[in-house]
Amino acid sequence: MPESNIKDTIREKAAELRTRLDEIWLQLNLGEMEAADWLEKQKERIQPLLQKAEEELNYLQELGSEQGAKLSALLADLRQKLATLRVETEDKLKIQSAEIEKAIHSAEDALNEALSGASGRAQSLREELKNLFADIETSLDTARVRLHLASQEIAQKWESSKTELQKLIAEGQSKIEAALSDENLEKLKTEASETLKQVRARLKALF
Repeated sequence: MPESNIKDTIREKAAELRTRLDEIWLQLNLGEMEAADWLEKQKERIQPLLQKAEEELNYLQELGSEQGAKLSALLADLRQKLATLRVETEDKLKIQSAEIEKAIHSAEDALNEALSGASGRAQSLREELKNLFADIETSLDTARVRLHLASQEIAQKWESSKTELQKLIAEGQSKIEAALSDENLEKLKTEASETLKQVRARLKALF
């Protein structure tokens, strides 16, 4: 890939990640109705990316026909579960989230088994899917926190965690900026993955 294209890719990825972290922070400070609307927008953003990855699996030489069919079926199942996801009640969202996370873990296990030693485009696709899976789980956790905030106990936990989470997101933004300055795409991917993982851990602690 020409150097100019690499730099463009790094800038685009950095912008996407900055926006993603801003959205998470904004959503955690909005109300329940906004949470439902926001989650629908995340689904609209994620679904085409899953479908594109699903289609691209068919062209990977590293995959046998059986492995490719299995992965495609698992991604299709995940897309279907996301399509029916709705923010209605806390209990229903909890059940649906568990089903989606189970589908993600099945797809991730199959992905690791099929492409564990992959290189080139196969390796990049594997990383993209793993980050996309983490993105989906973070979106679900964010929506669940919003519904939980209706209870006094969780609201108190949120107030005590708010500053820490804000600091974590700010640190993630700084790391992304540093990776952008270094024009280091691999560093950018690593920092993005680690930041989303830490944010999700803090969100999980509120349940």
